[in-house]
Amino acid sequence: MIGHPIEEAIENEFSGSTKDAYLSLIRSIRDRTMYLATRLHDAMAGLGTDDRTLIRIIVSRSEIDLAEIKEAYEAKYSKSLYERISPTVTLWPNFKEDEDAQILRDSLDGLGTNEDAVIEILTRRTNEQRRRIVTAYKTMFGEDLVEDLKGDLGGDFEDVILALLKDPLEYQTEELHKAISGMGTDDPTLVEILVIHDDDEIKQITEKYQEMYDTSLEDAIKGDETGTLQRLLVSLSTGGRDESSQVDRDGAIADAQNLYDAGESSWGTEESVFNSILCIRNRNQLRLIFDEYETMIGHSIEDAIENEFSGSTKDAYLSLVMSIRDRPMYLATRLHDAMAGMGTDDRTLIRIIVSRSEIDLAEIKEAYEAKYSKSLYERVSDAATIHLKVAIIDKDNPYGKITTEREILVKKTLMGELNKTILSASCSKTKPPTFRSWIHSDEIIRVTCDDDLTLEWLKTKVPTLKTREGATIAVVRMDELPQLTKASFWFPGEAQVDFEKKEVVIRRLEGKNPNLHVAK
Repeated sequence: MIGHPIEEAIENEFSGSTKDAYLSLIRSIRDRTMYLATRLHDAMAGLGTDDRTLIRIIVSRSEIDLAEIKEAYEAKYSKSLYERISPTVTLWPNFKEDEDAQILRDSLDGLGTNEDAVIEILTRRTNEQRRRIVTAYKTMFGEDLVEDLKGDLGGDFEDVILALLKDPLEYQTEELHKAISGMGTDDPTLVEILVIHDDDEIKQITEKYQEMYDTSLEDAIKGDETGTLQRLLVSLSTGGRDESSQVDRDGAIADAQNLYDAGESSWGTEESVFNSILCIRNRNQLRLIFDEYETMIGHSIEDAIENEFSGSTKDAYLSLVMSIRDRPMYLATRLHDAMAGMGTDDRTLIRIIVSRSEIDLAEIKEAYEAKYSKSLYERVSDAATIHLKVAIIDKDNPYGKITTEREILVKKTLMGELNKTILSASCSKTKPPTFRSWIHSDEIIRVTCDDDLTLEWLKTKVPTLKTREGATIAVVRMDELPQLTKASFWFPGEAQVDFEKKEVVIRRLEGKNPNLHVAK
């Protein structure tokens, strides 16, 4: 009668929540299972997950039509519902944010931190649950959990914990900004963030970038990149990819030919053709295009990219193609590269594991083991820093104090010794000692070591350091510090910390060791 569907009439006649309500009603009447499949997809779309919607639909329909909903989901999104819901961090049963907040408070109350408790709580809760813990902590204790953790942690461990407590969208946006604004652009990270996210997620990131840094992501990229790579990254940052799952074989054949004509068959490369296809076509269509290219030309699209591009631009195109072919495998490769060679790219390791923990980390782990014949857990364990917190104190001083002047001398001398040892170790190909952080606070030098080798090196070297006063400097583990009854801990008359903080430190020291006298 009218010539267009009722949905179109609703789009024209209503707006906002009212329009959405009418459209939901019509969709549920037309096909209830498809409507619920779409609701599940929307609950998992973007950065972060609507856990309540996810749980409500799955639980309430489990004995009614969940099997049909799963079929509808796979038909519409070309991926099983099980595959889409494959995180390694899931909702903690019987979760109570006030109880978790109290445990964290207790773990921070005292000299040193109960890191096991921090790990146990924060790594086993979803991001939504962690944010509720942060709110409960502030309500119960009037303090900011993030700031309290910053004051007690250090090194990579602090980076991991703080990453867990960030809003996923803000975290990805911050990482993107760091990749652009640092000393030299971190192209691999910039490319990674832009190629692994779907269209809606990219749009959320670009909006958040404008909000947080008062400039557009496109302008930031243009201000830092040039040439072909700049144009590729700008294309990726627009969020203009077709997110449907439909494929067109004739179109794939035509695009494969267009890619060949723009690259290998001509003198020079028309990168605009590569960008218009690789940054706009949906992922299923691109996989078909890659297959048609190999059938038509006789080698893979990756081989064509190797021949046509170079440097960071080549790496960016290869990353884009790999992420389209198999996103978990691409991220597994990124994790492997972050742990390869001398040292570990801790930021990449933390970013991928934290940001994908509620999305597809289970698939990434499977991809890693399939490609490298070793579990991701084993590889990370091999590469991970073992954090040992130790204290350097003056045993002979009646107050056990380390003055600022002496701390500077100790650090300067110790670093000189460390450089000699590292040079010697590199010549003999033995592992050198390494530090993660060095903090002089509360008149104690706190050092975070990487391993027992570094701890033993400190215990050997520190007592031999010559200070002007001829003091005996000793190394003790932080967990042994409260048991030191010989020394007091001195606050200078002109206290370098404000009175309130001084009182907190005194209470913590006395609470940990009733026999320890603290000079006030």
